[in-house]
Amino acid sequence: FVLVGLSTSFSQSSSHVPGEVIIRLDIGMMDSTFMFGDLRYTTKPREHIQNTSLDSLFQKETILELRKVMRPLPEAVQNSLRDTKNIKALLDLNSIMVLRLPDETDIPALCKRLNKIKGVVYAEPNWIAKLDNTFPNDTYFSQQSSLYDTQTYADGHINAPRAWDFMVGKPDVRVGVLDSGIDYDNPDLGNGAYAVPDAIIVGGYNYINPGSNPDDDEITFGGHGTKAAGIIGAVRNNGIGVAGIAGGSVLTPVKKKPGVRLYAFKIAASNGSITDLNMATAIAEASIPYYGYGCHILNISGGISSYSEVVRDAIRVANQFGTLIVASKGNDNTTSPHYPADYDKEWVMAVGASDGTGARLFSSNYGGGIDIVAPGWEDMVYTTARVEAGGYGHFGQTSAATPHVAGVAALIKSKNILLHQNDVEGIMKASAKRNPQHYYYVNEYHQEMGSGLLNAGKALEMMNAPWSLAQRTWTGGSIYSSTGQYYMTFLNNGGGPLHGIYQVVKHAVRIAPGTPLYQNNEFYAWGRSVGASTGWSDATTNYQLGFTEVISKSAQSVNLQTYVYQVWTTWGTYLGWYPTTPSNVVFAYSLLGRTEFNVIINGPDLLGQGQQGNWTAVPINCGGTITSYHWYKRPFTTSYWSDTGNTSSSYSSTISVNTNLRCDVVCNGVTKSGYLNVHYDNGQLLYSTAPATFEAVVYPNPFTNELTISGVESGTIGITIHDNVGKIVVEKQVDVDTQTNEVFKTDGWKPGFYFVKMINANGQSKRLKIYKKENEK
Repeated sequence: FVLVGLSTSFSQSSSHVPGEVIIRLDIGMMDSTFMFGDLRYTTKPREHIQNTSLDSLFQKETILELRKVMRPLPEAVQNSLRDTKNIKALLDLNSIMVLRLPDETDIPALCKRLNKIKGVVYAEPNWIAKLDNTFPNDTYFSQQSSLYDTQTYADGHINAPRAWDFMVGKPDVRVGVLDSGIDYDNPDLGNGAYAVPDAIIVGGYNYINPGSNPDDDEITFGGHGTKAAGIIGAVRNNGIGVAGIAGGSVLTPVKKKPGVRLYAFKIAASNGSITDLNMATAIAEASIPYYGYGCHILNISGGISSYSEVVRDAIRVANQFGTLIVASKGNDNTTSPHYPADYDKEWVMAVGASDGTGARLFSSNYGGGIDIVAPGWEDMVYTTARVEAGGYGHFGQTSAATPHVAGVAALIKSKNILLHQNDVEGIMKASAKRNPQHYYYVNEYHQEMGSGLLNAGKALEMMNAPWSLAQRTWTGGSIYSSTGQYYMTFLNNGGGPLHGIYQVVKHAVRIAPGTPLYQNNEFYAWGRSVGASTGWSDATTNYQLGFTEVISKSAQSVNLQTYVYQVWTTWGTYLGWYPTTPSNVVFAYSLLGRTEFNVIINGPDLLGQGQQGNWTAVPINCGGTITSYHWYKRPFTTSYWSDTGNTSSSYSSTISVNTNLRCDVVCNGVTKSGYLNVHYDNGQLLYSTAPATFEAVVYPNPFTNELTISGVESGTIGITIHDNVGKIVVEKQVDVDTQTNEVFKTDGWKPGFYFVKMINANGQSKRLKIYKKENEK
């Protein structure tokens, strides 16, 4: 699934919520009645603790409350999950809690003490992120230069109108906006309709004031979440306001194509601040279908420089449920990490901002895990805003860039809802604009731009002919390199078999499967990781979840890599290969390209005396307009092609010698040639040299990879076939009472003449000259 969200990033900050610690505990640290029961919080946590070190520390602190982060799943849902692969991922959420203490508590110091206790997976402050600045102003679709502009910002738009030729969005795609809420009173976002049939905002949750609707009351920027939501899903073509990238289309006042459905997850307070706890809870709950959301895409237009395990844990869960997370890279003109955009490169799509020329916006962060850029120049971006703030306004920086990417992801998902989240990201990166005037891209990547500027039109084109997306898997690889033995900590948060510290040897496993023939050798490749591959990453980064990366590619193959481990206990007992041996690794990967344009010639490749042949040139994978055909021929014995003068798709002629035909076809300015060898028979090939009185036939003649001999009358037929130098290739008897057809696989035979001799039970014989032709090119 893919979740689309916030359009600006949070500014860097190291502040945290006073008096709060986010803590994750191993199984057995607390009694199962609390950890897995319906009770969500307790003011007396020591009554449930089963670890003396943790109890001793808690005894010295004033504990006001211990609360589980996630809302309890209904018992019926938990029971229904007992045998599903995601039960472990769901149960793990119960071990993430928030510990509340007096505001004056030294939270960083307490976290250090907690992290020294065996059984505490992690303890960390509840960091606070901030939304970035934007300034409101009235606007209309004609002023949405980020979507399309041929004048001022001709090089900086995403070409949305071309994308709308293919798709305008579908309501079965669910996009979560994790921000300050959404003002559903805006006429482009529901005009007051919320959580009712045909509403644009079909649901969500308010993490600031639980129980309230997730309406947008953020006043500093005029409705940060509402602005992000408008870029993604504002109603398109309704004659008012602005057009959302995946907002559907109003065809008539009573007929319309509804766009994607939006979910508002209110995690930002009215001043724009967002806690790690609220962000993590919203990411996990928005992606899990059992909470009623199951968003395909999450948009997070915010972030922070501080690393958080609880947010990363939530992102891991979202990936296990197939959600694409799109997050802003930040606005500090730095290469420093910005989270959640910079968590595990294949888990989050990190978005930078571009200016009006398509280059990096001066304030946009870059480097690290940046994947793509999208318009963030404030003068280009116009979108919905809170009604109280005028209804429409400007929006800028990476906060605005991110929902552009989420909106295009929603179009791609609308085109094919079954795509893996890595495929949705891969299509956008493959189709991105890489302007050599600004940057020199190496392997389609630049540290300031990622894969380039988002190109909605090209992305949707690549989902249609002549482009094709092939999802492939390959089982087994070879060890490319290995480490020495060392100690490593595994986390089984993702449901893996290992948990704790082990001795390991890490092996990089590679395979280079061949690729189809793509036009001009232009194709793109990426791995499908979580839920598709079985190898693991090269560290604990993926929590023992599937991982495949593309190391390199050529015209003939794509080089894939993953990692497996040999594992021993710390006291030296060998446990075996994890997750599997190199020969059993499953690599999942996708290829996107235009299948090579080529030409085949249909028609006979054997003609007798005076027999006319009729041939037709058939272009394959042209995907455009054929501008010309031209036929040529030459005898086998010469190298000179003679022009037949025929310029149609078909050609008719008789021949008197073995002749090679060629037809040149021009498609979209590219010329390809089709060839066919046509053999001339002087009467010795098509007919038996010694006709017999019994009816046994050989077909087809000529043949390619299969030959059938059929005996019509009952009895036994002896069959001998030898090649043109007398070597016997077939010698057997066929009882035609039980089997009237004998099929020979001939793909290992060389092209040329063969001779068949058949003798029936009465001693009568029949001889036939046959010919194996070359396979069609």
